[in-house]
Amino acid sequence: MNETTPQVIDLGPKRRHGCLTAWLILLIIINPLSGLVYLVTIDSFSDSPSWFIPAMIVFSLINFAGALALLKWKKWGFWAILAVNLVLFFINYTLVGFGGAVSGLLGFSILFFLLNLGGEDQAWTKLE
Repeated sequence: MNETTPQVIDLGPKRRHGCLTAWLILLIIINPLSGLVYLVTIDSFSDSPSWFIPAMIVFSLINFAGALALLKWKKWGFWAILAVNLVLFFINYTLVGFGGAVSGLLGFSILFFLLNLGGEDQAWTKLE
């Protein structure tokens, strides 16, 4: 019995939609900056729970790592950003209500849309 292995056809480097690349670069820039803003403006959050600032800084770093991973074609970056956004949804719901919680999902919704945009350049199907 002769077993054959499937042939892998290399179509060259992976390509993604330009809007997705721009969005990921924006996330890579904005997330560390937002963590820094939380750190620098810690006094303005005196009414917040004691865990709030450290949690927001950690979430900013996880989102940064997730965006970097997506830029490098790693699907775990999407799941990391999703996990952070689900946790933030419940935090926002508790602190500011349903409207604030839903509006907090806007950035993730844009990411999901852009990952599935592009026909041949659709990134979701190319993530490892």
